[in-house]
Amino acid sequence: RYTRPRPMVVTRRLNSTDSPAIITKTTSMQQQAIPKIRIGYISPDFTSKHPLAFLMQHVFCHHDKYRFEIHVYSIASKEDNGPEVQAIRDSSDYFTYLSPSTMSPVEMYQRILEDELEILVDLCGYAGTSVVAEIMATRSLLQRHVMETTTDTCGDDGSNNNNDGDDGDVPSVRFPMHVSYMGFPGSIGSSKVWDYSVFDPIVVPPDHDHNTSMSNQHHNIRRHYKEALIFMPHCYFVNSHKSVIGGKGDGIMLTNDDERRKLRVRYGLDPEAFVYCCHSRPDKIDPTTFRCWMRALSRVRSEYFSRVNDKNESGYPQMRAPPVLWLLRSGEEMERNLRDLVRSEFGQDMEEAMVFADVAERNEHLRRLGCADVFLDTPSYNAHTLGCDALYMGVPMISLLRGFKNADTIGECEEERFADADLVEESTNENIISGKEHLGEHRLIATDKLASRVGASLLAAVGIANDLVFPNMDGYEKAMVRCVTDRKWFDDLRRRLNSLNDSSPLFDTRLWVENLEAAFGELASLKTTGLDVLPDIMVTIGD
Repeated sequence: RYTRPRPMVVTRRLNSTDSPAIITKTTSMQQQAIPKIRIGYISPDFTSKHPLAFLMQHVFCHHDKYRFEIHVYSIASKEDNGPEVQAIRDSSDYFTYLSPSTMSPVEMYQRILEDELEILVDLCGYAGTSVVAEIMATRSLLQRHVMETTTDTCGDDGSNNNNDGDDGDVPSVRFPMHVSYMGFPGSIGSSKVWDYSVFDPIVVPPDHDHNTSMSNQHHNIRRHYKEALIFMPHCYFVNSHKSVIGGKGDGIMLTNDDERRKLRVRYGLDPEAFVYCCHSRPDKIDPTTFRCWMRALSRVRSEYFSRVNDKNESGYPQMRAPPVLWLLRSGEEMERNLRDLVRSEFGQDMEEAMVFADVAERNEHLRRLGCADVFLDTPSYNAHTLGCDALYMGVPMISLLRGFKNADTIGECEEERFADADLVEESTNENIISGKEHLGEHRLIATDKLASRVGASLLAAVGIANDLVFPNMDGYEKAMVRCVTDRKWFDDLRRRLNSLNDSSPLFDTRLWVENLEAAFGELASLKTTGLDVLPDIMVTIGD
């Protein structure tokens, strides 16, 4: 069983962009008796249909209510009574609907100010709607108004300009610190509107660190983030899977092989086939990755048919049916285009290797994931929620991270953009195998943006990154083949994943909240006066 340690906050304080980092340590907030810290969470996605509510529905119940007061603001014109929203409503101290149809962004922010928050967490950013960004931007507008009011009242020299005998005091306004989290997978792009974003050292490697295991001299990712960052010790991407999905007997987890075989038949899958699965949105699949999948699939299917035709049972005895690729269907045109590509580049027979699934409601989606053998991450834009889904259902996931060495030195990645020779080598290998030259594959799939690094973070947090994260597409492709050809290794990997799910930090929602609280405790006590640049906050696990 994973032993939950007490969080320790390590704050990097930068007085200017050129000053060296100064490391200071503070003990857990549990040792300090202070008034409650008021935290607000704002989002338009507290609905039963949105992944955010599903992922965070059991986050708020783990907040320490002796230390924190939790306010939730739902930007919606009508109430949602789904179970996810009900769980969030029940576990928050205050749940408030702010209707964009009757209130302007300024009016909504003024309402939030009435609650005198220390921290306001934006769970939307630029995703889906601009309303929340406009609400968050209101702080700068009101701060400027307060400053102008102060100047008009007191004069430039601080003297009282009032003629009515009043003392000239201007009512103080408490503006909360602004934190961006979860909704937008990247830099929020402004240190004026948002003070902090919450990530981890894998998705955004730190610029400077005195710990050699987190050395990052080759990375330039951090410089693209204008806001200060909170670094979580494990994966930044929270979920409620353990408490929502539960275990066997909940109607979602498959309980035995017979049940799995029957469900496979229902979805058009051979009960005995090895199933490569990608149920990510089809727009995440780039041409290079799709061709990589098809090459690996062609190799293992060729081996299967060669063994059958030769009546040679010595090959891969556990391959009782030709492996298949199970994709999510987004429309007839998408399916037709992929089938046309496969026929023209890989042959008529390979078209039969693709099976398509329709979009399903959440519980069915989770349940049918159990039919897959391995999940294929999309390197250009990783699986986030779906990555958590697959791993918790016991399905290993193969992912790409350029320069990846191992989980212990993940911050020591090499330069993201490789030399031309490396790119030519990958393209050449692909061209030789397919016998064709694909102009679209001359561009290297980079993993220097946050959305293309989440898969590695998920796998590191669950404890199998060393097995399934690869620095190039050649390694990715070989791993796909190995899953079929080395079943002892693969079966052991699946057993390890299932055993780790119960104890890994990835699915320990309470631990995640404790780590966030450690950062928020530091943030609430932060003295910002005189700071040109807000310090990054790194949460580490200490004794």
